[in-house]
Amino acid sequence: MKQVLLVTFAPMNRMRGRHVELLASSGLEVRRLDRDEPYTTDELVPLVGDVDAIIAGGERFDARLFAAAPSLKVLSRHGVGYDAVDVDAATRAGVVVTITPGANAVSVAELALGLMIALARRIPQRMSALLAGDWSRRPGIELAGKTLGLVGLGNIGRAVAVRASAFDMRVMAHDVAPDEAFARAHGVELASFERVLREADIVSLHVPAIAGAPPIVGPDQFSAMKRNAFLLNTARGSLVDEDALLDALERKLIAGAALDVFANEPPGRHPLFGRDDVVLTPHIGGTIEAGERTATMAVRNALQVLRGERCASTVNPDVYEKRRR
Repeated sequence: MKQVLLVTFAPMNRMRGRHVELLASSGLEVRRLDRDEPYTTDELVPLVGDVDAIIAGGERFDARLFAAAPSLKVLSRHGVGYDAVDVDAATRAGVVVTITPGANAVSVAELALGLMIALARRIPQRMSALLAGDWSRRPGIELAGKTLGLVGLGNIGRAVAVRASAFDMRVMAHDVAPDEAFARAHGVELASFERVLREADIVSLHVPAIAGAPPIVGPDQFSAMKRNAFLLNTARGSLVDEDALLDALERKLIAGAALDVFANEPPGRHPLFGRDDVVLTPHIGGTIEAGERTATMAVRNALQVLRGERCASTVNPDVYEKRRR
C-alpha cells in the first residue's frame, strides 16, 4: 500500500519547480487541497485518518488533529513559522515537525529594504496624493547614515544586514544566540534589545513568534524608541501589540511603521488603515522564487522523514528518540 502525502497548502499546487518532479517520482499517493484559506481543525480531522505526511501552510495543528492521524509521521511546514503547531502534542504523537529555514531569506530581506525606502520617502502616501491631484513635493529622509536595529540575526536578519550596508547604514542587532563571526565580518554591532530600541532609527523585527507568548514590542518598547524612529515588521504579527502601536503613532512616540504581517490575517478593517504614517502590505514577504525554493525544501523534508532519516530542519528533535523507543 502506498504511503499518503497530503498538501494542505493549496498555493503550492500551482507553483512550478523541482518539488513537482520530486512528488511525481516519490511513489506516494499525493492528495491536494484546493482552497487558499487555511482549513480549520474540524475540516482537517476527517481528511487525515490514513495520511503519513502533511505539507502544511498556516493551518492550526493541535492534539485533536494529531490524535485523528495515527499514521502521521511528519508535518512539513511550507515556511519557517510554526506558532500554529502544538509542537509538544506533535512530539507526544511521534510526529516530526519540520520547517524550511533560509528559503525565503532573500525575498523577505528585499521586502524589508523596500518598506524602509517607502517609509523614508513616504512613497505610498505621495503616490496617493498625486493621484488625488496634490503636487505637494514633501521631502523624505535618506537611509544613508541612519542606524538600523535588527531584532533577530538569523537567515533573514543577516540578509537584511548585508543589503543595508550597501545603503551606508550603521547596523546593530540583538539576538539571543548571535552569529558573532558574521557580525564581525559585516560590521554589525551586537547589542541588547533595550539598546537597539534606544539607538535605532529603524527597528526591524526578524524573530520567530512563540505560540501564546506576549508581544515583544508593546507600550514600554515604544516609549523607549526615538521619536523619529520607524518600526518595521515582516516577521509575525503577534510580535507587536497593535493597540500599543496605534497609541504610539497617535501620541507621536515614533514617526511611523511598516507592517507586512498582522496579529489576525486577514485583518479586516484595521485601525491602522489609512494613516499617513503607516505603510501596509498583505503578507507578501514571499516571492515566486522563494515559493518554489520553499516548496522543494518542504517536499524534501517530508520525504527524508518518510525514508526514516533525520531531517536537519526539525523543530522538535526529541521526537527522534521517542520514535526510536
